[in-house]
Amino acid sequence: MLGTKGYKVLRGSVRVGGSEFALAFKEAHLPKSKLDPQNNNNDSGDYKEGGTVNRKELQKGVYDVAAGAPAAMPVQFHNELSYHTHYPRYVGFGCYQMAEKGGTTRLARMDAITESLCHDIEQKLKNLGIRYIRNLGDRNDTKSPSLTNWQDTFNTENIDEARKNAEVSVTDHDDFIYNQHDNTVTIHLNRQCFLTDPETNKQVLNISVMDFYDFPYDVDSEYSDRDSKDKPLHCLWGDGSEMSVEEVQYLKQLYEDHSEDIKLNTGDGIVVDNLLWAHGRHPYEGDRL
Repeated sequence: MLGTKGYKVLRGSVRVGGSEFALAFKEAHLPKSKLDPQNNNNDSGDYKEGGTVNRKELQKGVYDVAAGAPAAMPVQFHNELSYHTHYPRYVGFGCYQMAEKGGTTRLARMDAITESLCHDIEQKLKNLGIRYIRNLGDRNDTKSPSLTNWQDTFNTENIDEARKNAEVSVTDHDDFIYNQHDNTVTIHLNRQCFLTDPETNKQVLNISVMDFYDFPYDVDSEYSDRDSKDKPLHCLWGDGSEMSVEEVQYLKQLYEDHSEDIKLNTGDGIVVDNLLWAHGRHPYEGDRL
């Protein structure tokens, strides 16, 4: 359906105001194929399972993506759910309402980025992997400085239930750490960095490093003085060592070198191959859905 390009813009495909549009769009334009880390097709179930971003569900399997980051912050390039134990092969975005300013969708071609990796970075990605860190605050503590809390993330007030709900994404190789002194949770997710494209049998980079490492905390000063590992999102090399600023900037530039901006007007939609393209968005002003 998407061909070698790997995405398809569907102008005027979103019927604004129709409550059934999103589900119809999903069923008509999104293939049902999923990818797990072993590259087998599977059913990933509910998007919100296992502690993913707690998004407002507009309809079954259709979510308001605004929960990913505040409007004033860009959403950095990432492959959807690459920090999870299994990922959707395809994702779709529909524009109910354009922002007054900004908010343009961004795509970065991952197979081209993979082929452009320098030897040293490629070997570290392959041999070490990435450790994603999530620090989840306490919903009942108004002074808890975090973008989200473990109660909303895992849909419970009980820490034992939260730990159980996290089992979908937190494997035996990961860490679920309950910080009893301040009733917060720290999660370490250790992930490989490449998946195999079943069409070409080639390895393709599949990471969320920009989204975790390069989150623009300067937009909100409450995070600016915190140690990197204590911020809501961070990532390390898989052996626990810090990624250098130079390494992150190198990867960031690769994304920029192989990126496209796609402007979606009200009523437009886009279907994206989540293996071939990372996605993000520019900051925006006004309402956007």
